Amino acid sequence: MTAISENSPALRPDLIEKVTGRAVYITDVAVEGMAHGRILRSPLPHARIKGIACSAAIALDGVVAVLTGADLPDLVQQAAWGLYFNDRPVIARDKVRYVGEPVAVVVAETPAIAERALNLVDVDYQELPVVDTAAKAVLPDTALINEDAESLADFYFTGQAKPLEGTNIFQKYILSEGDVAAAEENAARVFEHSYSFPGVSHFALEPHCVIARFDGDELTVWSGAQSPTAAQKVLARVFGLELSNIRVIVPYVGGGFGGKASVKLEPLVAAAARKAKRPVRVALSLDESMLTCRRLGATISLRTSIDENGIIVAKRGRILLDGGAYADTGPAVTVQAAHRVVGPYGICNLEIEAWAAYANTVPGAAFRSIGGPQAVWATESQMDEIAAELNIDPIDFRRRNLAARGEKIIGKLRPLDVDFEDMITQARQAMSELGGGADTGLALAATDPGILPLGGALLRVLADGSIIIASNSVEIG
Repeated sequence: MTAISENSPALRPDLIEKVTGRAVYITDVAVEGMAHGRILRSPLPHARIKGIACSAAIALDGVVAVLTGADLPDLVQQAAWGLYFNDRPVIARDKVRYVGEPVAVVVAETPAIAERALNLVDVDYQELPVVDTAAKAVLPDTALINEDAESLADFYFTGQAKPLEGTNIFQKYILSEGDVAAAEENAARVFEHSYSFPGVSHFALEPHCVIARFDGDELTVWSGAQSPTAAQKVLARVFGLELSNIRVIVPYVGGGFGGKASVKLEPLVAAAARKAKRPVRVALSLDESMLTCRRLGATISLRTSIDENGIIVAKRGRILLDGGAYADTGPAVTVQAAHRVVGPYGICNLEIEAWAAYANTVPGAAFRSIGGPQAVWATESQMDEIAAELNIDPIDFRRRNLAARGEKIIGKLRPLDVDFEDMITQARQAMSELGGGADTGLALAATDPGILPLGGALLRVLADGSIIIASNSVEIG
């Protein structure tokens, strides 16, 4: 047996640390003098906050401070933040918009004391009408969930969301190419199917955790964040600080999958630290992480037209996404779902409409290929259903419709740089060798990345010959 050395060039540099348990994750980090925060969450999906009584909690021995929305004017320069909209309050102020929204943060000397103090905080709610699905959210005369969300441009992804004023729709995207109506009229068959996809939790083994410390006008945050620069930018805006005054430190991340992308807890914990005037650590349970973000649920309707040779001549798609109480990365998910529902197929006539709407549900977020699982699952399910109706082998049906290497799936995207025909051949051979039967299948997907495929690093050669490399890339578990 060959001995494994930490210096073996073929090994990941973090392998030994992780398998021996020496690796440091955010939950292993301790900062001198830190207190511990616990979050009181709304039990209601939509309600007005009439009042919060904190005096009993503050009086409990060991409690350092209690943060509520009433504190925000004295602690922050910008009370709401976001990536496409400034729609998410640092902590709920006048309203709560989903079950689990933070209403108060108790900061105490120990987590146990903070937990006990939560039970002493009394919140008076006035319940409001609940819009618990995207389908309800887009109905005429439905109450608005976020009335005054300020739109932002080029913050996290390139571009700006296109909300429909006076509605709960915070993103509308239309992809239109060719003449769908004419193609449908001349088609041999037209197939229509609808699919629904639930808004599931990321469920990383490591829940969300953040530590924040203010030193005058300098803020340091330790976080299991996938996107440290996004967190830095949001914190700068919320607290009115220069970017150079904010440091975001990310240790090893125990699973991200998009659930720790963009920004999640950092503004809330930093506000608690500013209120407490000392470092504050907030570590969520897995249940609380499920109340922090999840994949956007979707309903997808597809209308696909086929000619007499089994070639797709036109495709219509209608995608409605449940964006939850706050937009987060939902606008980008909407665009990518519209692109990805096309599949790696050469379809000349397309009419894809995608919307994302606010609802009184947990905020939706990126999750493993934003918009991909929802859209690809719908399209590839329909490909199987059409093949069955036409009595064509589902893999052969896909072959007939593939875009070749060098061709474009969508006019605005770059040409395909892979050979799907060759990949299918290899996959089919592998399935055959494994004895694949009726319970095996194949699905295809291809599209542009959610974020620009660019990276950057700063390299400095010092006078003593040593080299420093600075990069904001994060290894996300």
